Amino acid sequence: MKQTPPSRKIGSLVKGLRILEFVAGAAQGTRVSEIAKEFSMPASNLTLFLNSLAATGYIIKNPLDGKYYASEKIIHLASSIDTRYKRFEIIAAKQMQTLHQKYD
Repeated sequence: MKQTPPSRKIGSLVKGLRILEFVAGAAQGTRVSEIAKEFSMPASNLTLFLNSLAATGYIIKNPLDGKYYASEKIIHLASSIDTRYKRFEIIAAKQMQTLHQKYD
């Protein structure tokens, strides 16, 4: 059986998304040290990822406790996907009803 070659990936993008998922999963926020430990990476490197995610609005840093939290932008991103899915569902429902009536 022929194996397909592994797909090419941008490692830093993958790592950044995993960091974002980790921060989003920390309901009580998370510190640089906790994230660095989870990803086995130096805090100095991690800070570049966190600064990028913060600059694009995906996470926020609470200046009072120093923890990072997922921002509302994540919710907006997820809800836009949900809205498009519901639109497709409505369009498909009409077509499915037509097929049901024709072939039932």
